[in-house]
Amino acid sequence: MNQQTMPSPFFRKFMIVLASIICVFYLAYRAIFTFNLSTNYAVFASVFLYVGEFFGIINLLLYFLQVWEVNEPPVEPVLEGRTVDVLVPTYNEDPQLLRATLEACIRMDYPHKTYVLDDGRRAEVQVLAQELGVIYLSRPDNRHAKAGNLNNALEQTTGEFVVVLDADHVPEPHFITRLIGYFRDEKLAYVQTPHAFYNFDSFQARLDHKNRRYWEEGDLFYRVIQPGRNKWNAPIFAGSAAMFRRNALKEIGYIATETITEDMHTGLRLHGRGWKSLAISDRLVAGQAPPDITSFHSQRLRWGEGNLSIMAYDNPLFMAGLTGPQRFCYFGSMIHWASGFFKLAIYLTPILMLFTGVPPVREFSWNLIVVTVTYLFFSLYAMKVVSNGFGSIVNSELFSMVNFWTQTKATFRAMFRRRRQTFVVTSKRGPQARSVWPFVRPQTYLMLLSVLAIVWGWLRLSLDLNPFRAVVRLMQRLNFTETKAFADFVTRQIEGTLLNHPLIVGFGISDDYLKPVVPTIWCLLFFWLAYKVTQRAFWPANRRFSTRHQVHLPVEPLGRQGDPRCDYRRLSLRRSVQGRDHAAGRCDQSHLLSLCHAPHVR
Repeated sequence: MNQQTMPSPFFRKFMIVLASIICVFYLAYRAIFTFNLSTNYAVFASVFLYVGEFFGIINLLLYFLQVWEVNEPPVEPVLEGRTVDVLVPTYNEDPQLLRATLEACIRMDYPHKTYVLDDGRRAEVQVLAQELGVIYLSRPDNRHAKAGNLNNALEQTTGEFVVVLDADHVPEPHFITRLIGYFRDEKLAYVQTPHAFYNFDSFQARLDHKNRRYWEEGDLFYRVIQPGRNKWNAPIFAGSAAMFRRNALKEIGYIATETITEDMHTGLRLHGRGWKSLAISDRLVAGQAPPDITSFHSQRLRWGEGNLSIMAYDNPLFMAGLTGPQRFCYFGSMIHWASGFFKLAIYLTPILMLFTGVPPVREFSWNLIVVTVTYLFFSLYAMKVVSNGFGSIVNSELFSMVNFWTQTKATFRAMFRRRRQTFVVTSKRGPQARSVWPFVRPQTYLMLLSVLAIVWGWLRLSLDLNPFRAVVRLMQRLNFTETKAFADFVTRQIEGTLLNHPLIVGFGISDDYLKPVVPTIWCLLFFWLAYKVTQRAFWPANRRFSTRHQVHLPVEPLGRQGDPRCDYRRLSLRRSVQGRDHAAGRCDQSHLLSLCHAPHVR
């Protein structure tokens, strides 16, 4: 979305206020007027759905707080004469990928020292460091994983400012000069930049070549949420592509080691000590996003498990030193990872309704329909408006379907297995696991249950699935005196007994043809989402280590005038984005040289 079509600040805030009021009204209306209290199971079904809706609206309201006012800090002039250390932690990343990052670090245009922090203690990485003139650091163990690796380096380096880059994050030459000017503010602890990716066909992205559209899951966070948190002094540290003031880190004992998400935990502690942070939306690094569903889930499980675990050590709602908005911003970032169980409640509700015939509402009245449609329209429209063109309702729902079981597992681990957490490095080359099936089983089960529920719910309208009543009906149709008498006897015996209970009679839905319509539509929607997730998961993996993009570069022929081999203005190249090609920002010009004596690529 360009500046001309971006909503005005007043309209964004108006929509946030309006949607928030409608959401609160919807929750109150549902709780007061719509609960089905006819049976114990009906109460359970009503509460089950309501809890899922309640959690979703709380998440939405916290999102509205974070994006209330999106502030992009202006560019600051370069702060000269400071010392900077660039730290690149690595464990098992491919040396070819690591070379790209280190070469780019060397070429950054502000005086600095580059360190490669090798927790794998690999001879080939040490040789690479010597070849490039990079300082090599290692340690005898892997205690506290990435956090421990960074802390070990921080204790051995002295730069006033510190840049942290993941092994696959290739920085732009002006990375330091773009950020260091902000540190004129002596209370500024760090500046965070977006994590941008060069493998456009990653699992978390949607690339439409035909319509020239690209959507990436992280854009909303880095382009809207993080700049929005600038207003509240609450941008989080995202683990890489950030620049720190060393004294700020030193004050909190360097990087937090209690959880496997050391990034958010460290930023939280800095804010608790009164330090400031900034987020900008300029893309200053290019990295590799998880290429398939196995590596995607491994990464998200670590994020969810770690972020939720922070609350056991530094709960932002009660931690000293934070402002009110900072508390709610961090709380929103953390509980977002607990969404899985509540999404499951939404997904299972229509299935249970079709199986049991018991709706989670008192009745499907016109009042309920109007209130629900109004709530859905304004909440979804407000989300679209405040996302500044980076939000996608359909893609967001798809990734909710992708993540719901991983988030459920993360919540369980954070609650009951917190002290047994292990830091798993996201695979940068190939799948994280051999089989895709374990990662799509929940969606597959959901699709199967949806089909069975729809068949059962509609079949029940024409068939009596109570086996006892079926026997009675058969005997009555035989038209013999003895069988009729026996049928009457059986009927009297099952009336008012457990044999007539829904668990025995087959969860039959009532003979009202309108009742199955709503849950059927709901089931079909969730079936489609689950199907699209499984379809995407089984796409053939991209096994190339390099990523190629077609680009058009202006060229200026320098050969003899009139030479037919130089009669061109633009050439289409295939630019390899991997290793040193991307880091250097240059292309292989061999085929250009074969076309013209000495073309100059501008």
